[in-house]
Amino acid sequence: MACDGERQILLFPDFVVVTDEIINDFDHWRQTVESRYKSEFTNGQIESLNQIDVVIDKITKNETEIWDNDTLRTHGLWDELRDAGTKALKEFKWEIEAPPTNRSTYVKG
Repeated sequence: MACDGERQILLFPDFVVVTDEIINDFDHWRQTVESRYKSEFTNGQIESLNQIDVVIDKITKNETEIWDNDTLRTHGLWDELRDAGTKALKEFKWEIEAPPTNRSTYVKG
């Protein structure tokens, strides 16, 4: 989520909606981790995740179409999401680096 738009696009096969995948991946892993470790989170870590949710809410309620790769690269709300992702990584004291490209398998349906 914290990567620049071009790098985000390269992380996924060309037949998926990258913006959906970014948000779905975040939602999935947040729920997974919180179900097991939320009691170990600091207030700052919880707040950083909540800020990501605030931006995702803005994106999903936006009245214009911002779900394609072009807007992922250029729209201010996607920049805001990348900033929130970067802040969360820092809050968790995690490295700011691109995820591996082979982390998931996608099946064209």
